[in-house]
Amino acid sequence: NLAPQLNFYNASSSPASGDYAGQIDFEARDSGGNRTQYARIIAEATSVTHPIEDGILDLQVAFDGSLTTGLRLRGMANGAYVGIGDLATNPNSPLLVKSADNTPAVFESSDSQAKIQIKDDDTSAYIVAENTKIAFGRNSSIHSGNIVIDSSDRVGIGTTSPSKTFHVYANVSSDYA
Repeated sequence: NLAPQLNFYNASSSPASGDYAGQIDFEARDSGGNRTQYARIIAEATSVTHPIEDGILDLQVAFDGSLTTGLRLRGMANGAYVGIGDLATNPNSPLLVKSADNTPAVFESSDSQAKIQIKDDDTSAYIVAENTKIAFGRNSSIHSGNIVIDSSDRVGIGTTSPSKTFHVYANVSSDYA
C-alpha cells in the first residue's frame, strides 16, 4: 500500500562513490528577470561498494547568490547523523552544529524558560534558562537542587538566589565528604 512516489534512478553502467543519485532544484526569477536557484536537494551515493552502500542527503539554500549546504543527513548504522551549518559536511555524531563564523546554536522558547535535556536510559539532566538565571541540574525547572548562575554571574549551590560570587547553602544536618 504505497502512496504515490517519485523515484530518481541513476542507472550508470559504472557507478562511483560520490555520484549523485538525484537532485531537485527550486528556481524562480529574481527582480532582474533572471532565472535563479534558491534551493536544492541532492542525494549522493557516497559509497557504492556492495553490500555496504552509503548515502548523503543535502539540503542547500541560497545566500548572497550562492547555494550552500545548510543541512546534511548522513546514513549511519544506528540511524542518520545530522549536520547543521556551513561546516557540518561530515557529521560524526547524531547532531553536529558547526559554523564558520562562530555563530552559536540557539535554543529558544516562546515563554520565559528554555530547556535542554540530556538523557540516558535511567537519568536526565537539564540546562535551564529562565528569566535572568541559568541552572544545571536533574530537574526541568530552576530550584535549590540545581547549580544556578544569576544575571550578575553569581553561582549558587543549594540556593536559587546567590548573594555572593560563590554561595553554597547546605542544610546543617547534611553529611559531607
